[in-house]
Amino acid sequence: MKMFDFEEERLKQEIVKLGAKRVLIQLPEGLKSEAPRLAKIVEKAGAFPIVSADPCYGACDLATSEAESLGADLIVHYGHAKLLKYEKVPTIYIEARATISVTEAIGKALLLMENWHKIGLATTVQHVQTIDEAKEMLIRAGKTVMVGDTGRLNYPGQVVGCDYSNAKSIAEDVEAFLFIGGGRFHALGLALSTLKPTVVADPYEKRAYLIDEEVQKVQKQRWASIQEAQKAKTFAVLVGLKPGQKRLEEALTIRDKLE
Repeated sequence: MKMFDFEEERLKQEIVKLGAKRVLIQLPEGLKSEAPRLAKIVEKAGAFPIVSADPCYGACDLATSEAESLGADLIVHYGHAKLLKYEKVPTIYIEARATISVTEAIGKALLLMENWHKIGLATTVQHVQTIDEAKEMLIRAGKTVMVGDTGRLNYPGQVVGCDYSNAKSIAEDVEAFLFIGGGRFHALGLALSTLKPTVVADPYEKRAYLIDEEVQKVQKQRWASIQEAQKAKTFAVLVGLKPGQKRLEEALTIRDKLE
């Protein structure tokens, strides 16, 4: 999978440096096909590889309990930037930066942004290295460009599924957002959290498109759910138990408001 940098040399060096003997490899669904190859690299570095087959939805979804249960002394977490302040099991994060060009997709996105002058930029960790290139392309096209940075995430302009604070910090100052990346999940979250028109520049499919119709569909579904919930007399407040998702105090606050 040449579209991403798996930092194979760093992987070997970290295992040797830490003296790891049993390594748990955790990958998001789109990168799992690389697991056998990465396992062989771990083995050659002198450690026993274990690949987590569970779904992985982000750096908040760290396989800590699995690693402890299996006696792993190192987690190698692929595809996300560090999010948790502390890890119970030593963890290295390999972001799997994309190595493909974004130029063509951004060029096509510019055609969809002719009516907007002030543009906000956002992307996932796979493409944060392209922010400067994208900014230059937009400026050459006569746009005013903003990149948000609240300090909560690792990189300016970065968004993750549960945190769009960088984008929200500039939402009032831009007319629309350009999202660089594949898929619709993060672009949809960006549009819903900022309530701004959002154009997707997809470098994998080399195309650009507006995501407004899907935003409207989700908004209608949400309002329908709210109206249905108004009929309920009993509510359950659910708390996720994953390391980066457990928010018991917030759940208790919601319970108090419901009462």
